Amino acid sequence: MAERDLIERLDDAVEAILAGRRDGLALAEPELATLLVVAGDLRDLPDPNFRSKLKAELMPALENDMTTMTAEATKTGFHTITPYLNAENADGVIAFLQETLGAELKARYPAPDGRRVMHAEVRVGDSMIEMGDVEGEFKPFPMALHVYIDDVDGIYTADPKDDPSAELIPRIGAKELMARGLKTLPIDRIVLQILGSAKHIKEVQIVNGLKRGNISKALAGDHVGTIVHAD
Repeated sequence: MAERDLIERLDDAVEAILAGRRDGLALAEPELATLLVVAGDLRDLPDPNFRSKLKAELMPALENDMTTMTAEATKTGFHTITPYLNAENADGVIAFLQETLGAELKARYPAPDGRRVMHAEVRVGDSMIEMGDVEGEFKPFPMALHVYIDDVDGIYTADPKDDPSAELIPRIGAKELMARGLKTLPIDRIVLQILGSAKHIKEVQIVNGLKRGNISKALAGDHVGTIVHAD
């Protein structure tokens, strides 16, 4: 009976702590003093405000994005579904996407070990790609990305849809192309800027991917569109 009474008194004391009425409890219940001190300390550990503050300090940009996703169906710049790449060299994938597709790095969070990428986000055109390095029990696996292909034979002196006299440009330097200031281009201008400083890519070819065989010919080194080279 005495043990039951002690448990009931402990329950009442814990409820008082949870309600914020902890002053004088240890003095009022000397038999429970040690337990009540521990309970009072534990009461503050799972504080949601503390967790949110710590998370915001560790990953401020990601925290803001997650807050936005809570309020909206998708966060700004993202579509309903976003591909996530499990890579063994995320920085290498990022560099490849930047050099070949003009990707823009939007966020990069290093892992605690400083070697790996815990999470990264890049924009390619109007689409977002997320990725991170994996190791241990988590393994990278093969995957494919589908890129939208314009129905265009290359770069013209003007938009052929508006100007029937527009002529196809077979080969041109990136700087010269930028200087022409054409209103429409089938290639992002940032790719032209990157081309001048890229280490491994010195030229790109704009081809009509909707014409059967064009992509295979371009990959084989044939000239089937407009070649834009570093100058």
